[in-house]
Amino acid sequence: MRLGILNRKFFVVACIAGLSVAFVACKKDNRNDNDNGNDNGNNNNSNTWAQKANYPGAAVAEAMAVSINGKIYVGMGCNKIGCKSDLWEYDPATNKWTEKSDFPWGQISGHIAHFVIGDKLYIVTASVWEYNATTNQWTQKTDYPIESDGRYMPASFSYNNKGYLLLKDCGLEYNPATDTWLQFSTERTLYSYAATASSEQMVYTIEYKSYFWTYNLATNKWYQKPNFPIENLSTATAVAFCKDGVFYAGLGCAGDGGYLVNKIYKYNNEDNSWNLATTVPDAIRRASGIAVMCNGKLYVGLGFSGGAGIAGSVYSVDFWEYTF
Repeated sequence: MRLGILNRKFFVVACIAGLSVAFVACKKDNRNDNDNGNDNGNNNNSNTWAQKANYPGAAVAEAMAVSINGKIYVGMGCNKIGCKSDLWEYDPATNKWTEKSDFPWGQISGHIAHFVIGDKLYIVTASVWEYNATTNQWTQKTDYPIESDGRYMPASFSYNNKGYLLLKDCGLEYNPATDTWLQFSTERTLYSYAATASSEQMVYTIEYKSYFWTYNLATNKWYQKPNFPIENLSTATAVAFCKDGVFYAGLGCAGDGGYLVNKIYKYNNEDNSWNLATTVPDAIRRASGIAVMCNGKLYVGLGFSGGAGIAGSVYSVDFWEYTF
């Protein structure tokens, strides 16, 4: 792929208090989620879930969550009062949380771009910040090189010691060794509020009306795949993650009535199909929560349920571990 250097500065559209945040009305009900996937005997239920120590920060939705060196880092996010800038470390071995240095740029939602390279977390907003998990220090890096024009909520991931962002009409590569950004063209427009995850050079994205696409960084090609099994999934409220190269997605809100989804599906690359991975207990159904893989297990938490939009939503600090 051909890359070219950009020199322009920008101010990104961020999900900050006072700006538009992707909250929707959701309710719990007992419907089947218009399921077109097959369970193939893989429908694991509540005996594989274990509740862990509650998140010590504020109850928020749209928080950021990553795994670094066998620990989980969670922070930021928003609720009906505003957005947060705190950061917390969770140790699965001890089931304990430790407060870390606040994000220095200020209050921010997890819908902003972020990726991990080695033991460092990168947050991409109106400026770019590097968090060193070993030293617990933030360092400002070279500004993100695109002018503000609505390119929010990109697909962000890392591969081969570089960070990548897929925007609505282009891609960006960040090299931490040189602290530089490169721009490259992509062949299609990425829907802004997509649910995305990556494994190596492959990116998986569920978009508007449950359309499902994969992107191969090595070939710089997009491929359309069978739709996600739940119709009209609100992708801004769903979770997506990869385990052992397999893409999973679910939870969040779906349907015209905005009901809370209680299923997680996996995509099978071999036969290009979806299978039901697990049906979650009612206590775990939520929208705009976090889902992060760490040490071979899935951790889900935070987010909101019930109510009508921001004012009526019930925000959560609970935190759950799922063993596959």
